[in-house]
Amino acid sequence: MSGQYGFERNPAVVSWQTLLQEQMEREGESRTYDYRDQPPAQDHVAAEMHRLRGLVMAQGTETESVLREIVKYLDPNLNIEKSTAGRLIKDVRRLLSDDDESFWEYELCLIEEAVDRRNHAVHSEVVIGSSWRDYATGGGEWVPVISLLGNEEYDEVDLRKDRALQRYATQAAVEILVDLKQHRSTGEPSS
Repeated sequence: MSGQYGFERNPAVVSWQTLLQEQMEREGESRTYDYRDQPPAQDHVAAEMHRLRGLVMAQGTETESVLREIVKYLDPNLNIEKSTAGRLIKDVRRLLSDDDESFWEYELCLIEEAVDRRNHAVHSEVVIGSSWRDYATGGGEWVPVISLLGNEEYDEVDLRKDRALQRYATQAAVEILVDLKQHRSTGEPSS
């Protein structure tokens, strides 16, 4: 056992499977399977994926904040205090003029894709698939061979792309907000 709550293994994120196994060990329950029947939780392998998921979530929150500002600008009386990013982007589309929505279509689609990827990162479980490798001298070890986020094969490269998408979405939302404020303050039609 690595510690009362598994923190020695990975101080940032500990899987519920690890905590369950450690709780069972503390309560004296023994495993009913051979150690090769099921791989151990791979918290140390998943640590970088969890870190990147956190960055995706944090940048997604920035996009959500800008969307909130856009909606407040377009309709100051709308109650959006508890609105999610998905609801906010729908409100932005609804409140923009047809011309503005058409002009910003690429950016709005980019933001919608970023919201979907952020939700995937937030709500999907990281699973590390491992394979048992026998040693020629006896024994063996579990070797990570695949990582999943939800039901998708996913790894750190995919999460880095998601993080970049979140940043582009934040920038796109800022561009929309700045454009709306500049053109509305001068009385010109936007775009």
